[in-house]
Amino acid sequence: MATTAAVLNESAPSAEYARLEERVIARDQKGASDVLYSSS
Repeated sequence: MATTAAVLNESAPSAEYARLEERVIARDQKGASDVLYSSS
């Protein structure tokens, strides 16, 4: 039986997700890490 978790918190704005996506696609591990942990 498959279950899905409900979204409990949408604290990161879509702009932050876009920045993270750009860094991941560019294979920039340091930049992606900076974006991910600075939004917390």
